[in-house]
Amino acid sequence: GRGLTGEQGVIIPSANVDDLMLRDMVVEAVADGRFHVWAVESIDQGIELLTGRPAAEVHAAAKARLSLLAETMRAYDNPGS
Repeated sequence: GRGLTGEQGVIIPSANVDDLMLRDMVVEAVADGRFHVWAVESIDQGIELLTGRPAAEVHAAAKARLSLLAETMRAYDNPGS
């Protein structure tokens, strides 16, 4: 079913915390642990929160995948080399 499971939430920049305005129902859900508001200082903190992995590990995996794709594209563009 639908509803709040305690796993949902939003990520916002830490700089926006002081200006955050939430409806009472959202404040209650946060207080009850059914919804979360995560404030992050950097993109890397968001990456770690979303993936559960160190940001450096995620960046390395992305770089490796992009390198493989670039290599494949070069081979495709130059089939005889």
